Amino acid sequence: MMYNGKSRHIRWRHNTVRELLSSGIITIDYVKSKDNVLDPLTKGLSREGMERISKGMGVRPRMSQHGGNSTLSQELGSRRSNKVVSDRYSWRHQMVYLAERGYHAVAPDLRGYGDTTGAPVNDISKFSLFHLVGDLITALLEAIDPNEDNVFVVAHDWGAIIAWHLCLFRPDKVKALVNLSVHFSPRNPHMNWVEWFKALYGEDHYILRFQVPGEIEAEFSPYGVKAVHKKFLTFRGPGPFYFPKGKGIDAVPDAPAALSSWLSEEGLDYFASKFEKTGFTGPVNYYRALPLELIASWTGAQVKVPTKFIVGEFDLVYRIPRAKEYIHSDGFKKDVPLLEEVVVVEGAAHFVNQERPDEINKHIYDFIQKF
Repeated sequence: MMYNGKSRHIRWRHNTVRELLSSGIITIDYVKSKDNVLDPLTKGLSREGMERISKGMGVRPRMSQHGGNSTLSQELGSRRSNKVVSDRYSWRHQMVYLAERGYHAVAPDLRGYGDTTGAPVNDISKFSLFHLVGDLITALLEAIDPNEDNVFVVAHDWGAIIAWHLCLFRPDKVKALVNLSVHFSPRNPHMNWVEWFKALYGEDHYILRFQVPGEIEAEFSPYGVKAVHKKFLTFRGPGPFYFPKGKGIDAVPDAPAALSSWLSEEGLDYFASKFEKTGFTGPVNYYRALPLELIASWTGAQVKVPTKFIVGEFDLVYRIPRAKEYIHSDGFKKDVPLLEEVVVVEGAAHFVNQERPDEINKHIYDFIQKF
C-alpha cells in the first residue's frame, strides 16, 4: 500500500503481498465502504458486473501499458487525497478501513499474479528486484498519478521485500512505510539468499525446491490449485515449509480448523481462481531470481524512510534462526534508522493482515495519520 500527503490516498501492492507493476502487471479491486463501493471478491460478481456497478461510485478502472504488457488497476477515492498502495484481495479489510477514513485506495496485482498480463514467465531474469520495483514506479505510481511526489506504502511478504528495496532505490517516492511479516535483510556480500537457506535448512526447504524451472509446478499439479493454496495459507508450524522430492504437499501438516477460521471457502476459491488462470510459475520465479547479483552497489545501504514493522508471533519468517535477535536488537535499527516501532501480534501467524484485520487496520492508521 502507498499513501500520500494530508488529503489521503491508498495504493495497494501485495504478498498479499499480491500488482500494478511496470510490465503490465496490475489490477485493483473494489471494496465496500460507507460510499457504497462494492467488493466483488466477496460478492462473487463477474468483472463485467464490477465494471457496470462501479460506474458513478468512485471506483475507476485503469489500463496502463508498459514494456508491451497491460496493467489493469482500479482506484477508490479522490485523487486529491493521500495515496496508499497495497495488493488486491489480501488487503480487502485494510482498504475498506482506510477508504472510510478518507484515503484514496489503489489495489494492484504483482507481476505474474492475478489479472496481470504480459509477464515474461519464461525469463527468470525479468523477475529481479529491479524489475519488481520498476513495476511499482512506472506502472503504478507514474501511471496512476504522475504529479504525486510520494506515497505511503503498506506491504506484506514479497510485497514487503519489494517495498524495502523501493525505499532503498527511490526513498523520494515513499512518505512512510508499514511493512508486515518480512523484516529488512541487508545484502550478504559472501552468500546469496538461496545459498544461505540451503546452508540453514538443506535441499528440501521450499526456496531450494522452487529453483528448478517446472519441477515444483509438476509436483503441485496433481493436488490442484485450491489444495496447494490451503496448505500455504493455513500453515502454522514452528519451522519452515519443506517439500521433499516426490512428496508434494503431503509433507506439510494440515492446520487445525480453528486456527484458519479467518479463511473462508469463498476466499480460498478466489485465490485458487487467480492461480488457475496464471499458474504458479510467475510467483515462483520471484524465488528463482533471488541468486541474481544485481544490487551489490547497495551493500551496507540503509532504508531511510519512516517505518513501522509488524509481524505475527507464529510467522515462519519471525522464527528463522537469528531473526528475532536482529529485529529486537540494534541491528534492525541500524539498517533502518527511521524505524519507529516493532509490533509482534500475539497468537497470529504469517497472514496477519487477514487473520487479525482490526488490529492491523488500527496499527496502520495510527502510524500514517502522523504524517
